[in-house]
Amino acid sequence: MEPRRDYRAYLLRLWQVQGEGQTTWRAALESAQTGERVGFASLGELFAFLENEVCQVAQDEAAPGAGEKA
Repeated sequence: MEPRRDYRAYLLRLWQVQGEGQTTWRAALESAQTGERVGFASLGELFAFLENEVCQVAQDEAAPGAGEKA
């Protein structure tokens, strides 16, 4: 079975790190489909990654021939 291009599932882990008098949130995502793990030094990086994933799906769907079977 071919994986769906329009679907993403992740296990999200969040934790706080203390440093230089500040508390920073760190994050990690693990793909449910592939097991690939990606770490993020900030929530901004996490959100940028997720936004890119969503935009990539939208671009793939808009591409000529999208949805056609070979």
